[in-house]
Amino acid sequence: MTNLSGLSPHWRCGFEVEVVFGALGDPRLETELRRDGPMDVASASYCRAVAKRLSEYSGHDWAAPIKAKSKCGFYVVPEYDLDPICFPENAMAGVELITPPMTIPDAENLRDVLRGFIDDLGSSVNFGDSDLNANMGWHINVDAGERRSLAIENFLFLADEIPTLLENDRHSSEYTAIQRHAFGVPLLRQMMTEASSNSPHGQIGNLARHHSGRGKRFAANFAKLEHGYVELRHFGIRDFLGFESLQDLLLPLLSAFEADHESLHKAQDRMVAMFRILSDWFKNIRPNLGLTWKETTIPVSGSFGEIQYQNEPVARTMWGGTMDITVLDSSGADLVTIRNQQFPDTFSAIAILALDLAEMKSRGLHTAKLQNKMFAKEVESLSKRLVAEGLFKPTAIAVGQWWQ
Repeated sequence: MTNLSGLSPHWRCGFEVEVVFGALGDPRLETELRRDGPMDVASASYCRAVAKRLSEYSGHDWAAPIKAKSKCGFYVVPEYDLDPICFPENAMAGVELITPPMTIPDAENLRDVLRGFIDDLGSSVNFGDSDLNANMGWHINVDAGERRSLAIENFLFLADEIPTLLENDRHSSEYTAIQRHAFGVPLLRQMMTEASSNSPHGQIGNLARHHSGRGKRFAANFAKLEHGYVELRHFGIRDFLGFESLQDLLLPLLSAFEADHESLHKAQDRMVAMFRILSDWFKNIRPNLGLTWKETTIPVSGSFGEIQYQNEPVARTMWGGTMDITVLDSSGADLVTIRNQQFPDTFSAIAILALDLAEMKSRGLHTAKLQNKMFAKEVESLSKRLVAEGLFKPTAIAVGQWWQ
């Protein structure tokens, strides 16, 4: 789905990087770390110390504001989602480094500088593979300048999110849902009506845009568009410290925004055809799905349940006002998850997960076996139908003239 000629020079991006630092070579902080251990939350004085060292190291003026700033700048703020109980011995506190928007080449240069700074003064927990740094995010805020707006529907139909998230070990996390998990159930419902068989592009685009994912639960956070940019949450600290170029990382996602109208219409036709097959498949398997609850007959907040296919478990559920549904692999471990679904849509959400699994299997993105062998055969059948129609082949993107 990517434009292989590269991205338009109009793109700008800023970073929000979650990092753990130690005592920064400061004797006072070293004494405090030995005496008190790591901070639950980085103090204002600690953030100022990081900002001072960053200013000296990078040549940019970093600040540590106590209150949120509406003006763009270089900021160091506490990171509240990093649990110090998981810190190694040399770690003192987690912070978030925030940068203003800049061109992709300038952002890449700054990334090099920050990598050097983290290598010199950061904790060892930032590097390698660990449960802690697997959840440390690198959020990239992108815009295309004041004269170019970002069309949500382009991203919804053309962005290739699943491979990016799987490659970065971010798939199915609590804060990186793909956009298809937002509009998928409403679109499936639309496809299951007779009137939807020849839905015009505008109708499908409006439906998907209306239900697009907004908020930090989604890998692409469109709530930020009211501020003029989109927040991409597909990446983590491991990617930031890695050596794949920023342009190569962003290309599969940002090229979707650059597509011309013909590319978008082809992608919409492809999505409609895919969901038409999915709706037919779902009608056939729906009678064999069931839902049971543990220790209760009705769902209450915090209730756990089980979705069964032909009386055998296929997924676990959790109800807390909305439904989280996780399909299990053959060992009983989590495989794919869809979150924040309405209760009446529980079984439709399973169909969306089946589509994810069919796509991942057909594209060679995972080889795990499902716990429920009968449901696995149904997913295999779905995959074969979609592959036969060529619906898992990426849509080629032609760049709109207004981007050139």
